[in-house]
Amino acid sequence: MLNHTESSITPYKVCILAYDFTMTLAQDVIEKLPDNDVKYLIFNAGLDEKQDICVAEARQQGCEVFVAGPASAARFMNYYTYPLIPYEVRPIDYIIAINQAVKLGGTHLGLVRYRYSPAPDLPLLRELTNISLTELIYDEIPQVYSLVKRASCDIFIGNYLTQHAAKAADKQAILLYAGKEAIRDACIRAGELAHTLYDTERGKAIAESVLNTAQLGIIVANAQGNIEFFNRTMQQYTGMGLHEVSNRALTEVFPNLPLHRFVKSGLLQNDSYHLINDTMMRCIFQKIMVGTHTGGTLLTIHPNPHNLKKERSRPKFVVKPIYKLEKITMNSPIMKRVVTECYHLSPIEHPTVIIGPSGSGREEIAHCLHNASRRASKPCIILPLMRTMLRQCFMANVL
Repeated sequence: MLNHTESSITPYKVCILAYDFTMTLAQDVIEKLPDNDVKYLIFNAGLDEKQDICVAEARQQGCEVFVAGPASAARFMNYYTYPLIPYEVRPIDYIIAINQAVKLGGTHLGLVRYRYSPAPDLPLLRELTNISLTELIYDEIPQVYSLVKRASCDIFIGNYLTQHAAKAADKQAILLYAGKEAIRDACIRAGELAHTLYDTERGKAIAESVLNTAQLGIIVANAQGNIEFFNRTMQQYTGMGLHEVSNRALTEVFPNLPLHRFVKSGLLQNDSYHLINDTMMRCIFQKIMVGTHTGGTLLTIHPNPHNLKKERSRPKFVVKPIYKLEKITMNSPIMKRVVTECYHLSPIEHPTVIIGPSGSGREEIAHCLHNASRRASKPCIILPLMRTMLRQCFMANVL
């Protein structure tokens, strides 16, 4: 293995899969590349299990992008999904190479290629060039030498391996692609891709770190409403791990959250209060917009001191009447509205005024509201207020 870089600690690494006789050529190319902080590792890889060993070693050394010739690229794509930049071979390259062979006196040309590499359009090439063309296909590198040696073709067209085999058989060969220029172009594009991939992964890692260390619960749902992200704070709130909720419908995990109604609405953001694990919490729904397309929903669960399980897990044994919002019987629509409003008001820290005639249960509601607030463990202070400006007197309970 050969390597070249100006910096040994660069995160941008590219692996070049070469042959014995192309390693030096690739080394010459990368030594003349502009300095772009990319480290190029050159491996002597074949078209068999040796390529697998080279790929595994390159991955261990941090290579994210690979460069290879047509044959190596064909095998690579059959076995791996890592980013690959092959030496570019265009249909016009065949016509150019055939014309060069004709100028050298060739009348019967052999087109040599790896079995799984893209096949040229032989009927079209024959029609355009009016030359006898024979396709020679190989599965392994040693076969190229025997194919070229036995074939009756006077000139061969293919990769560097074809040139080497023709030279060994004392025959002529023409390189299909643009030699060093093709290798140089592939290396430059691979270096740019390595930069892009690293920057993307770095941005993703930063975003995940921020979301996971945030002191509020964060849930990300995709366009179908399934949970994609569930940060650590949210896991602490619910006692559920990411593996338990990942890819599950948000409304399955939290049936009371109005996700579908929010998605169908024309709102980009909605702020409301909902029960999360038996605790009323402030929930902000935010649509994730990708251009004009809704790519999902970001849901933030904002913590208040009275939301913390740590505080709720310490029971206070005090002899006094128990006033709880959930204990109120809601038979009439107006009482349901009163209780709903109380749940919305409970996280608010400002003093609250309750106005109503005598016997309306205002004092009991004041105690329920107090017990749902962050000051539930402290005394409930009730002050009667008089309003003479409206010619009527109302009694008010203030938390």
